[in-house]
Amino acid sequence: MSTIDNVTGVPGIFKRSNTGRESTDIVLSHILEGLVDGTFIPGQRINAKSLTEELNVSIVPVREALHYLAGEGLVELLALKGARIPTMNPDQTIRWWDIYCWLSRRAIVEVPKFLANDPTLVKQIDQAVASMFDSVKLENPRRFIMTLLNFHKILNSICGLSEVDEAVRRLQVVYWCTYLPNFIDFKLYGQEFADHYSQVADLIKVGAGEAAFSMFEFHVIWSSALIRGEKPEPGRPWVP
Repeated sequence: MSTIDNVTGVPGIFKRSNTGRESTDIVLSHILEGLVDGTFIPGQRINAKSLTEELNVSIVPVREALHYLAGEGLVELLALKGARIPTMNPDQTIRWWDIYCWLSRRAIVEVPKFLANDPTLVKQIDQAVASMFDSVKLENPRRFIMTLLNFHKILNSICGLSEVDEAVRRLQVVYWCTYLPNFIDFKLYGQEFADHYSQVADLIKVGAGEAAFSMFEFHVIWSSALIRGEKPEPGRPWVP
């Protein structure tokens, strides 16, 4: 596992190859960690000189890391002004969330047939769900979101859908998901997020793949309403 894989605390979420330069990888890990923990927020400038002092590296690996991340769409390079974290508004976030919903469909629908052939795979799903509920208690929204993405990654792995994982990487799903805490109060709704995923998992385990996806689609519609500013009472029935 690379240094960058480790930044989220959830294996493989920020999966990239090492650059082969230790100092550059240190800078990359620092920035990715900051995106997850909220140290770097949308619109924030990244001061290259400050990074050299904070991380005790030269300016060269800092520039390499920033150019690498710019190529991935994670930062914007500013002429003569360094770099900054891009911004994303609620409508953009909702559109990406909807794209991810349909990108997740195949694994959710197909995974039950794999569980039927190998019941031990159920344990992986149960552990992923348990980590969500554990993460809710930590009150770190971005880390909690990583556990949700890890759930999907496990489903993709069970189904052998490495192509979907690659699509997730190329679409920078992890990055735009870190914007969700800017629009959703996870202290208020985090438990309900985990409950919805738990219901998806329960339907998968009884072989109801289509119903599981319908539940996930409902979750995306519900959470999109939160992003738009709706404030339903937690735990109460909600109708789109």
